[in-house]
Amino acid sequence: SPVRSRQAQGPRNSCVLGGFNPQIKWLSGSEERSAAAYERRMGEDGYVALTSYITVTQQDWNQGMVFTCEVIDTDLQKTTRKSTSLCTAFPSSTPDLHLETPRFRTVMTQTEVTATCVVHSTYDAKVSWLLDGKDPTSRTQVNQASRTTQSVSSNLTLPSSQWKTLNTITCRAEHRCFNPTQKTSNVEGPAVEHHSHSADQEVSPRVIEGRQCCAGVCHHTTLLL
Repeated sequence: SPVRSRQAQGPRNSCVLGGFNPQIKWLSGSEERSAAAYERRMGEDGYVALTSYITVTQQDWNQGMVFTCEVIDTDLQKTTRKSTSLCTAFPSSTPDLHLETPRFRTVMTQTEVTATCVVHSTYDAKVSWLLDGKDPTSRTQVNQASRTTQSVSSNLTLPSSQWKTLNTITCRAEHRCFNPTQKTSNVEGPAVEHHSHSADQEVSPRVIEGRQCCAGVCHHTTLLL
């Protein structure tokens, strides 16, 4: 007997089937879910057309959970399964990541600096950070509250003193609907030269020279303080 599983509007899914004695159930992984409603029609020959609906939470749907409609027809001794999820309803390629790091002047003049990662994807991706290839400590301030229909952004805030010790910073995006992807920026701090002056010397403006690297490309920078 034919079975169709399709996404209805919003987080509601329907399963349409036919047979002489169809029994239907919904699964999410190995967990059975209760159907929200049924529509049943029987023809003169005893053939039954059955539509079953299930309503899922927006969070489960956005996370890419798979929902399976399983139909058992005891008269035909046949079992049929059809599955649906956000990933199959709206297939997408691996998202692009944009990683923005603080400017050299900001690092040298501010007590805290912030890096921003934007994941260009319609999926509700999880964004995480790596500092020199390691997870940040629990005290590191990470804000992942900004979401639109087309992107997810995360901000990482660190003391400038800690930022100056880093070599690399990595933004990583994960979701069930695509393979994990990440972007790494080389943020190795510039070499800083300090100058001292005696009390009777004329004090000239202090010049800090160094380099700033991003994605393997380094630029020489001069900062007048």
